[in-house]
Amino acid sequence: MTVLFRVVFVNNDFLLRNLNYKNHDNQADLADLSMLQFLDDLRCLSYDFHRTFESITIHRDANMLVLASKSPRRHQLLTLAGVPFRSLPSHVGEHLIKGEKPEAFTRRAARNKADAVAKRVQPGTWILSADTTVVVDHEILGKPADQSDATRMLKLLSGREHRVLTAVVLLKAGSKSADEHLSETLVTFRTLDETMISGYLKTGESRDKAGAYGIQGKGALLVSSIEGSYTNVVGLPLVETSEMIRQVGLWSPFSEVQENKEINRENYSD
Repeated sequence: MTVLFRVVFVNNDFLLRNLNYKNHDNQADLADLSMLQFLDDLRCLSYDFHRTFESITIHRDANMLVLASKSPRRHQLLTLAGVPFRSLPSHVGEHLIKGEKPEAFTRRAARNKADAVAKRVQPGTWILSADTTVVVDHEILGKPADQSDATRMLKLLSGREHRVLTAVVLLKAGSKSADEHLSETLVTFRTLDETMISGYLKTGESRDKAGAYGIQGKGALLVSSIEGSYTNVVGLPLVETSEMIRQVGLWSPFSEVQENKEINRENYSD
């Protein structure tokens, strides 16, 4: 594993250039994760002190799938499926173009994330990105700006059906190889009164989620029914995503599952 990066701080004499870090021992994976975390932390510090990065280039084993997201939900879903991956957030903003349809916006946002990360990894690396959008009355509900905005969204969703779109992109860095898929799930909310809305907002779940709710948490109490993929609503349609990964030969469902020898016929009985 090799990490090569150059950092230039504006209005500061400190320069860190062409630093090569190599690790070939048994701790390679742990060292790589800590280095990636270091780069992310350093990026945050640069904002705090009004500094900027001139360039960062990361080289790593191209056989490892890279998830272009910092979403804990997508991390959990891939881990649940058993997909080996590492994470490299894209840090790409999501901006709606006037007149853009929800499907086009969701696809574009996911592709932009993959393209941004592709510039920071070794050619040949497979990158997985996704973007989830909540749509009601043709209005795209992103992450709420504040509690007032979250309240507005929940009132808008109350007692009715809405769509949840997730675009998934699997892209090979340095080539034109790419696959895209758009999943749609219909979600119906129960009727929400002021007490339920204010109570749910107090949980804090609304803050970083499209549509101001998380179905995998206490937000499940707001949902009366769904039609389609549940994991799509969480943020990553697992069936469709796993098939995309399988088709490029990176991984197959249950391929690395070890037999649990404690399971026997008695375990299936009540």
